[in-house]
This record gives sequence, structure tokens and C-alpha cells, in this order.
Amino acid sequence: MIKLEVIKLEVIKLKVIPFLLMAAICAAACSPLSPEVTREAIPPVPYPEIVGNLDAYKGRTVILGGYTRGVKAVKDEIYITVLQAPLNNLDEPKSKTLSQGTFVVWHKGPLGAEAYEENRPVTVAGVVEGLAPEGFGKCPEPCLLLKSREIYIRPREIRDPMQVPLHSGYGQQDVWDSPYPSTWYR
Repeated sequence: MIKLEVIKLEVIKLKVIPFLLMAAICAAACSPLSPEVTREAIPPVPYPEIVGNLDAYKGRTVILGGYTRGVKAVKDEIYITVLQAPLNNLDEPKSKTLSQGTFVVWHKGPLGAEAYEENRPVTVAGVVEGLAPEGFGKCPEPCLLLKSREIYIRPREIRDPMQVPLHSGYGQQDVWDSPYPSTWYR
């Protein structure tokens, strides 16, 4: 009886261990940032903690995310103002309503055209430099200044025109937010 229970436990372990290994590999591979930068960055810290204890975090690499609010180009340097939003487990910014402030990313060199669009989701690995001056970019008050190490601007979602529309209910518009009323019930 005891041997049978031990064998069952061993079988369960053999099924669980590969699953856990795959989950760990997927979790590590899901970040849009390079593994070396992710390893060098400090563990996730709430944004107000970084701003409140600036001296403790100055010169350290942090990973923050949010939504672009504006871009200012000065010679070969670009300053991106970002509305901060907490990151989920895939390093994607969550909702703007969860924002706890604004930060500025200082980047040397050119960026793609998507960096200049407002409200684009962005994930940034950067070194804490200090505070940007009040009124800089679209900062209402002095905000955190990061020197970028890596920036990942998320692509726009494009809907597949061949996708079958889903209906949200009788007489409701399609989930696609079509300007035309649904006709499936006629």
C-alpha cells in the first residue's frame, strides 16, 4: 500500500516538473526586453517608491512602462514623456487609470516613427538619473528622468478583416465597434 502511494507521488512529480520548467522558460521569454537587461534591473518596485527614495535608486536600472504622451527631439537626443502605468507579468503596461505619475526617458540616437505617436504602450529599461525639471515635456511637476538602455514600443493592434464578427447581444453593435448597426437579427 505504501509502495503504491510512493509510486503515485513519483508519477505526479514526473508530470509536474516538465510543466514547471516550461512555465519558467515561457515566463523568462515573454519579456520584450533582452534577458541581460532584465537580469541587471532591480526587482519590480512601485513607482512612488522610486520617486520618493530617488537617492537609493539613482544609477540603478529599473523597468517601467506606460503610454507615450509626447516627444521632444534635441539634436541627436530624444526625450519621451511617458504616463506611467504598472506592468503586468509580460512587462506590458496595464490601464492608464492605474497611473501613479509621469516620467521622461532620455534616449540618444534615432527612434522609429512609432515613438512619436501619442498613447502608444511602451516598456522601458533605463538608469535612474534624477528628476526632470518642472514643465519639461508634458510633466506637470518634476518627474523621474531615465537614461534609456532599451525601449520597446508596442505595435498597434490590427484587426483581421477575415475574422468573423462577434455579436454582443440582440440588436447590439458588433464587438468590432462598427459604425453600422448589426443586421444579424433581420
